[in-house]
Amino acid sequence: MSCNLGPIHFWIFEQVRRTEARARVLLEVLADAGVEGVEDAWRQIMERHPGEFETVELETLIGEVVHESVEHLVSTVQAREAALWAFVTERGGEAQNLFVEAYLADGRQWGERTRDAHAEMDARSIFASFRELWLEGMPCYVEIDLPADTAERVEWTRQGLPLARYWDLPANEAAGLASLHCRWLKAFVEGCTDGYRFECVECPTDTGQEYHFRILPEG
Repeated sequence: MSCNLGPIHFWIFEQVRRTEARARVLLEVLADAGVEGVEDAWRQIMERHPGEFETVELETLIGEVVHESVEHLVSTVQAREAALWAFVTERGGEAQNLFVEAYLADGRQWGERTRDAHAEMDARSIFASFRELWLEGMPCYVEIDLPADTAERVEWTRQGLPLARYWDLPANEAAGLASLHCRWLKAFVEGCTDGYRFECVECPTDTGQEYHFRILPEG
């Protein structure tokens, strides 16, 4: 190998596994509700983006170039989720509503698990937990600034949509999925504690879009 596996690669791999698990839950919700064509659509998605990561070790998935191998895993699970999102947005109605409800339920559940694992939650610990859990992309592509970082209030900005490079979506569907990511984060914070809230504001800039995120006290 060109370099050794480090903690950051295992951190990203766990995020990849969680994203893969979420896609399976979304599929099950849609299939159980009898959404027509979803299982055929998922088979086609898996043919285009093959791989099962939950029951294998990272070392067995890595090729000669570690960075490219890890990014391939990120690309795979993100492309699958985006393709499933495209499927439900094309159908709209109940299919899309089921997807959104299951997606937000995933955020709340991870928030509740985080709360159960901590004696007390504040803005800084919520932010740290979110960064641990949420797959935001390869760190080299994620531009984050942290203007406020206290126990009471955390604010951060992110340039653009680093995950969009893995989505084969038209602009309106990509914007919808990005909005759903913000709603997942809001559900996560609500699951963590009743004392804090989450805000997300998208702002146009000369170089693209800038996302402003805040975790701050309720009231």
